Amino acid sequence: MLEEDDTKEIPFHIPAKFVKHFKNPAKRQFLIEELINMKRNFTGGTGDNIVKLYLQLGLKKDSLAKFQSLTWHKKARGIHELYVMQQEDVIPKIFKHTNNPNEFVRMEAQTAMISFLGFEGLRFLDVVTFPISDWQQIKILEQLRPLDVGEMKGIDKWLSSANDTVIIFALKLADIYQQFQVYEQVAKCLEHKEEKIRIQAVQTLVRIEEETTASTLAEQYFKEKFTNRLNILNNIIEIATDNEKSFLLRQLDDENNFLKLGAARVIGRCCQNGMSILQQKALEQPEPYEQIYYHVKREFGK
Repeated sequence: MLEEDDTKEIPFHIPAKFVKHFKNPAKRQFLIEELINMKRNFTGGTGDNIVKLYLQLGLKKDSLAKFQSLTWHKKARGIHELYVMQQEDVIPKIFKHTNNPNEFVRMEAQTAMISFLGFEGLRFLDVVTFPISDWQQIKILEQLRPLDVGEMKGIDKWLSSANDTVIIFALKLADIYQQFQVYEQVAKCLEHKEEKIRIQAVQTLVRIEEETTASTLAEQYFKEKFTNRLNILNNIIEIATDNEKSFLLRQLDDENNFLKLGAARVIGRCCQNGMSILQQKALEQPEPYEQIYYHVKREFGK
C-alpha cells in the first residue's frame, strides 16, 4: 500500500479492527515511532505516502501536543516527529525554540530548521545566544554535507556575533565551504580575546588563503601563547614559502622542543634546501636537532 506512488489525495483503507487500537495513547505513540523509522528509510512516493498515513490517522495532533508540552523531553520529541514528517506549517513556531534555554529542545529545533530549509535554516545563528556545543556543530555539518551551497548569506554577521560558539561555527563554515568573500572578517578574528576563536581563525585562513596569509600568521605568532603558536606552525606548513624562512629559523631556536619541531617541519617541507638547513643544524648541535632532523626526514621521506 505505502509503496504505491499515489499522486491523488485518496485516503488509505484501514480495516476497522485496526482503527479501534488507535484510541490507545501508547499504541498511537508506537505507531508514530514506526512511521518515523519508516520515513527515515524511504523517499519519493513511499515517503510521501507515509506522511499521508500519519496525517490521515490524526497523529499530527499527538506530535503537536508533545511540542506544546512544558516538559522538555516531550517538546523535543514533538519537534522531532514534526520535522521528520515534513510538517512545514510549524516552521515559525519551531524557529522560536532554536534559542530555547533547554539544550535538547534547542538542538532539536536547530536540527529541524536545517531539515526543513537546508542552508537557509542556519538563520537561527542570527538569534541564538546559548552555546552551540561541539557535538551539535558536528551534527549540523553532517546534515549540511550532502547539500549544495553558493555564497553563504549571513556568514559575515555570524563572524562578528556576540556568541563565541557562533563565531567558531561560522569559521568552520567558511573553511569547509570555501567562503573566500569573508577573508577579511576571518582575519579580523585573529584579534579576538578568546583563544579558541583565534585557533579556528588560523585554520580557516589557511583554507581560504590569500597571498599575504603566511606573513599574516607569522606576525600573529608572536602575539600568541604555546597552543596557538603550535597551531600556526602546524597550519602554515600548507602555505609557507622561502619568504617565511627567517621567521622559521628564529623558531628553530625556541626553548620549547615542540615548537622547534613544528618550525623544522615547515622548513623541511616548504623552504628551498630546507632539509640541508636542518642537517647542518643537527651537525652543529646534535642535541636536540639530530633527533628533530631524522623525525622530519622520516615524515616527509626526504
